Amino acid sequence: MTPIRLQLNASPPELSSDPNSSEAAPSTTENAAQGQLPAFPLLKLPLDLLLCVTDKLPLADNIALAQTSQVLRNTFQPDCEKAARKFKRHAVPAHNAERLELLAGLANSRADVFSCSFCNMLHSVDTRDTPRPPYLTRHYPCQILSHENCLDSKKWKDTHHRFGIYNFDRHASAGEGYCLAHHHVQLALKFSRLKTANPAYLANLLATYTGDKPQKKLVAAKRPTFAKPGQINSFIARPRVVKNHFLLSMKWEFYYTSPEGLEKDIADIRPQYLIRRRRVSLHAYDTPSGNTSPTGTSVKETYYDTAVVPPSLEATLPPRNFCPHLKFDAQHVKDGLARTSHGGNVGQQKAYHSCEHCPTDYCVELLPDRVVFEVWQDLGSNGPPTEEHWQACAFGKGSVTHKAGSVRESFVYDDAAVFDLKSFQEAERRLFGFGHGGRKGLEGF
Repeated sequence: MTPIRLQLNASPPELSSDPNSSEAAPSTTENAAQGQLPAFPLLKLPLDLLLCVTDKLPLADNIALAQTSQVLRNTFQPDCEKAARKFKRHAVPAHNAERLELLAGLANSRADVFSCSFCNMLHSVDTRDTPRPPYLTRHYPCQILSHENCLDSKKWKDTHHRFGIYNFDRHASAGEGYCLAHHHVQLALKFSRLKTANPAYLANLLATYTGDKPQKKLVAAKRPTFAKPGQINSFIARPRVVKNHFLLSMKWEFYYTSPEGLEKDIADIRPQYLIRRRRVSLHAYDTPSGNTSPTGTSVKETYYDTAVVPPSLEATLPPRNFCPHLKFDAQHVKDGLARTSHGGNVGQQKAYHSCEHCPTDYCVELLPDRVVFEVWQDLGSNGPPTEEHWQACAFGKGSVTHKAGSVRESFVYDDAAVFDLKSFQEAERRLFGFGHGGRKGLEGF
């Protein structure tokens, strides 16, 4: 992808900034009649006062203002170009905080670009770029991530909110398939605000994921025949935008042997693995260690299930955390499960808790044959990759306090807010005998 360059060459009709001048900007009606842009109330401010206002604005907002009228262009363009030169890629470190804020602001004001968290440049929006591992789609959002090294690169791991193993030769069957980057969050927030800019792409960004396949509706998970205690057998992710915040709901299910052995099963929790092997011939297979087939030999990929994790893969196992600060076998989880199982309330009680270091709420439910973990996270609002919510929830950097249960309540409340106008009109018609437009059924009352 070619990086997007800033263009400050818009030339709208010239408007006077002096409201007392004989050449003052014409009225909105006159402009509409002449097919010109309407006068901006902002231009009626004295220049000194206007500069006092714009001096407090971020650089990205000043660049956007410079493209709205000739007067503002002449006023801000020299300063904007001077500042933009300071933030060129090779002039400052790529992770400079001011540069990241500038790129995030520019991307937030334009529907056709996004701020790339890999190379910290602006790229054109590609609707194939969704929260899925790129080796499933053979598509990479940035040239820095090549086909060979992207999944092993530190940059990939440090810029994604990951669930499962992400390596070219193997992947987890549950929790795999959902790999959320910061720019996915920002694109979802932006297109939710713009409404009609790209509804199909927004639907893909906010689609519910079950395993590694996007689903339009939640599907009840059935216990697979190869399921074993202590292995995750179901994973569901539901992203949502609520009040300009990106909320993510996740649910894991795993089976256990007995209430007595529950604590040990939780401590050993890990996904069921599918090991990808390449078939070189009828009797020769390479291993997940990266050995390649002989040159010129045709390669056919095959898959099979295995519950055995080779010792060489132990170091690459995903963290057993549902947030960076809490593991599945955290003391809160153990206490909640103990109250549920020993109290004889299996399947009837849920234990609710929250993380003290990031905006994460979670629930633990003990069923007769499995344990269900449900987590709600607030991944933040518009901003650069250094935004505190994203850093706290995705990577455990920093600390963000929140009211216990507030994230879950926001998500659940939005779930119940789907009672739209059409449903209201139908209920009104059934109850009162008339539709939204009048009292046509009430003449006899």
